[in-house]
This record gives sequence, C-alpha cells and structure tokens, in this order.
Amino acid sequence: MVYIEELVIIGENHLEKAKRIQQIRRKMKNFAYSMKPDPDWLRYQDHYTQVRFSLVDAVIRGDVSAVKALLEYGADPNTTDMHSTPILVLAAMCNHIRVGRALIESKVDLNLYTSLGDSALMWSSALSEYKFTKMLIDAGAQPNSANFCGATPLMMASAVGSLRIAKLLVNSGALISKCDAWNRTAIDIALYFGNFRVADYLKRKVS
Repeated sequence: MVYIEELVIIGENHLEKAKRIQQIRRKMKNFAYSMKPDPDWLRYQDHYTQVRFSLVDAVIRGDVSAVKALLEYGADPNTTDMHSTPILVLAAMCNHIRVGRALIESKVDLNLYTSLGDSALMWSSALSEYKFTKMLIDAGAQPNSANFCGATPLMMASAVGSLRIAKLLVNSGALISKCDAWNRTAIDIALYFGNFRVADYLKRKVS
C-alpha cells in the first residue's frame, strides 16, 4: 500500500508536487492491477467466487460494461479483493469514474474502507481526483471519515496541496478542527508540507 507520507516531500514546488502525484497514481494503479485474480486459480473456484473476482477484475480494468453486467447478474457492489480492499476504493485508486458511478447506482456502501481504514473518498482526495471526489460527496460519502491514524480526506488534500478539493470538502461539511493521532489538524498538515494557499484558506474559514 501507499502511505500519506509518500505523497509529499517538504519543500517541493507545485511542479514537483504534480509529478509526485502522477507517480503515486501510477503506483496505485499498479497496486490495483496486482490484485487481479489469477485466471487459472479462478477457473477452479465455486460460482460465487468466480462472480466476485470477475467483478474485481472488471473494476480494475475499468470495464464499465462488464461491471454493469455483473452487478445486474447479482454481484455484490460491496465486495472486496483478496486483501480486503473494497472495489469502490480500487476504482478510486485507478480514477475509473464511470465504474465508480456504476457502483454508486448499485447502492454501494460509500464508506467502506481498506485494512488501513482508508475509504474511497480518502484516496480520491489524496490523489487530487476532483471529479471522483465530487461524485462521492454528491452521493453521500462522509467527509469526516478517518483512517486508523485519524487522517481525514481534508488532511489528505491538505498534505498534497489540493486547494480545489479542500474547498469542496469544507463546503461539504469537513471539519477543519478535527485532529489526527498526532494531534495535527488539516491546517497543521498543510503548513508542515508547505502548502500555504491551502493553510491560508482553512485559516480564513475558521476565523
């Protein structure tokens, strides 16, 4: 997996931050692809397992037609891969917006999380995927959900310097004063990583 510390380096300029986010996006997509089931293994599994992992595979590939067909067939939109990563999170990691929309239309639980406590909203925020983040927010994802370290989507956006997503989250009810496990707020995190525009915006919102 990728931790939030990998998304940022103190002192990076905006171009370096953009390059780093692109690198992390590629890493997350590679991670998601590594979760694809082995066809030879899948062939000998029971019917339920075959349907489940066919859906996982379709989500990772971004094959929205296959995803919709499997969901209509009865596949569970809340299913996970073999490492307990919800398929909505996999879609967010790969920025497959149409797949995410299909899962939302199938009444997926928007707030499912990985083994580290990271939701789809947290990953779309950390990867600066504005359209995916807005889609999740509009569908009812919780903006104040936190992972096992207490990090929230707003903290993720603050760490990578995504002002647009920070504004979206705050306008959707994200709490600026919420603290992580190290007693840091989103403002503290934005300042620590040199994202002063985000920090200034958050300060104005709490003043």
